[in-house]
Amino acid sequence: MRSTRLNKFKLKNKGLIILLKVVLVWYVVLFSTSYLTSTTAANFTTTNQTENVIRIGDWEEPDGSLLKFVKKGNQNIKACDQSVEMKVTLKNTGTDMKSDSTYEVYHVENGNPEKQGTKVKLDEDKGNIQAVQSGNTIELVYKTDKPGTYVFLANQSNDDLKEQKTWSEWIKVHCPSDSKPKNTEEPKEKVKETNKEDSTSKEVKQESEEQQTGTNETEKNIEKDTEKENPEKVEKEDEDKQDAAKEKSAKENKKEGKTEMKAKTNGESKSEVKTKSDDNEQESEEE
Repeated sequence: MRSTRLNKFKLKNKGLIILLKVVLVWYVVLFSTSYLTSTTAANFTTTNQTENVIRIGDWEEPDGSLLKFVKKGNQNIKACDQSVEMKVTLKNTGTDMKSDSTYEVYHVENGNPEKQGTKVKLDEDKGNIQAVQSGNTIELVYKTDKPGTYVFLANQSNDDLKEQKTWSEWIKVHCPSDSKPKNTEEPKEKVKETNKEDSTSKEVKQESEEQQTGTNETEKNIEKDTEKENPEKVEKEDEDKQDAAKEKSAKENKKEGKTEMKAKTNGESKSEVKTKSDDNEQESEEE
């Protein structure tokens, strides 16, 4: 039978194979003896698990408030020469306010107060909006005596809405023409005219009295001369003069009654004027 090549190699190199086996056994014995005779090193390890918190910083909840005016349409207030109190309602429709805020008031006589209005100077205790809780309302108040159109501006406390402008409804203060106070110059002028008439009537009376005294003196002188010549004529002339004097006094009393009737504008009643005129007529009849 044919032998394989391996068998042939074994037969030819049989001594070499035995030598390799001896060397291999030698190395195994040497390694085992060195491993058994050498020192050993043992390591014991333990672990403990702990939990710690490291605080980096504190962050507050953001201010989520949102202020809005409860608008009911523009307001019209009628007032003439008197102070008026304006009120508007502000509501927080967001979360609770974290800090206070402020408000402003603008005024214009005619036009748009939001665009053309001027900022009104408020008192020290005004212009502040205290922190409003969510869903609550607050009233803003301002007093004025000037006519025109007013509007409130609320500043948001929310940092994200600082640039947002929140305007209220317009409030118009005006004085209607029907309720304006009437001019009091006309009665004053009438009083002045009556006073002038009274002064002129007094001056006329003084002049007439002076004229009468002058005429009386001349008449007396003439009477003295005529009495010496014709006593009968003198008596007739005296009677005529008395009648003429009575007529003049009656006319003057009538004039006085007319002037007193004009004095009604000074506060005298019609009854007082009539009684005065009647008294004057009775005195003239008695004379």
